[in-house]
Amino acid sequence: MKALVTGAEGTIGGNLVRILAGKGVSVRVLGEGVNPPALKGVPVEIVQGNILSLEDVLSALRGIHCVFHSLQITCEQELQKESCLLNLEGTKNLLIGMSRSGISRLVHISSAFTFESGTLKEPGDECSSPASSFGLASLDSIRRAAELVRRYTDEGNVQATILAPTLVCGKYDSPGSPGWFLLDVASTSKRYPPGGINLIGAKEVAFAAVEAYEKGKTGETYIIAGENLSYREIFSIIARTKGKEPPSKEASHGILAFGSFYHLLASRFMRKPALSRQIAAIAASDLFYSGTKAMREFGISTRSAVEIINEAIEWMEEFNAASNAY
Repeated sequence: MKALVTGAEGTIGGNLVRILAGKGVSVRVLGEGVNPPALKGVPVEIVQGNILSLEDVLSALRGIHCVFHSLQITCEQELQKESCLLNLEGTKNLLIGMSRSGISRLVHISSAFTFESGTLKEPGDECSSPASSFGLASLDSIRRAAELVRRYTDEGNVQATILAPTLVCGKYDSPGSPGWFLLDVASTSKRYPPGGINLIGAKEVAFAAVEAYEKGKTGETYIIAGENLSYREIFSIIARTKGKEPPSKEASHGILAFGSFYHLLASRFMRKPALSRQIAAIAASDLFYSGTKAMREFGISTRSAVEIINEAIEWMEEFNAASNAY
């Protein structure tokens, strides 16, 4: 089998290409520029091209049997427009290209945050109502891209299974992702936000994508979720991993929106983060989800949040050390 993987330069894609190659699948990735760190040491075919070019997409699809399409949320304000284009127009080009090429099987990786979240006792699931996008254009574009995939599936143009992971952390991540952003901020913050979030490892999402290809039902969406944790718990795990004292004070809503916590976010990030109101809304919310459906149908299990965060921090330190060496 020969598979095309988009978004292979990200944390999900970096894990996915390794799992596929380990199963003897011939992997092709579509991208521009040099070989990213996420693909180092993996036997993949890199096709130079841009997913925003239908011609490039059609070229990348030649000889392909199935497609794994991974979208990205960005926390960077200045990249919101670019992210929307990649998510929406890129998905549209891929669907058109697959239809023209006679390729039907698609595993589309979206986001759980397109669904309304729940509480610890009643977490959000695939039956939840559509959620607000917190003003993040990249998240809204992911929701609209999933709707486009469902339409093509309903019309019989593709046979798509949609995965919706929660906050993804893991190896092969890079600056700009929500997972990287959270780890970076929590490493130096003296306060923790009042909300909470569900955390899942990139390795688990990649494994679920392979299982979705083999077992996923056409037209179905599966939330891929791990542990539901408060930000206090997450910040404490990160601090202890780095040998530091965990933060003991909660950041109030006022601090989140207008005070020192937001300025910490801005100062710690390499580029401009999303607007303070958007960050405050996310940090003050309980974004809790259940991945029971995927666990039941795919037979997947998840590592603890401690293991996932430890792996992500080790990769972040390795990535930063390599970047500083140049």
